[in-house]
Amino acid sequence: MEAFKDRLRGLKRARKLTEKEIARLCGVSSWSVTKWLKGPTRPRKKHMHSLATIFAVSVEFLETGLKDPGREASMHLLLSNLSHLDGEQIALLAATSDQFRRLNALENQ
Repeated sequence: MEAFKDRLRGLKRARKLTEKEIARLCGVSSWSVTKWLKGPTRPRKKHMHSLATIFAVSVEFLETGLKDPGREASMHLLLSNLSHLDGEQIALLAATSDQFRRLNALENQ
């Protein structure tokens, strides 16, 4: 079974992000990301949620490698619909998703 560090490496490579970029997006040091990529160190819960958001995968996938088919299908639908929205609609969608992210962050503290 693939380890967390291998899944993270694969996602990093697929999105073409640097360790520094991932660190900035997660609000951690580059050294933390380096430790996650080398293993066996794993991120704290709040950073695991940030990684899931950055890579558009579920926390379950990051932790276990198992995909949530419903979430994956919803993400695909959301991304495919973005090109049909105007700037104001995208801003509203972004604000709404940010509210959900904040609620999830509060629940997972």
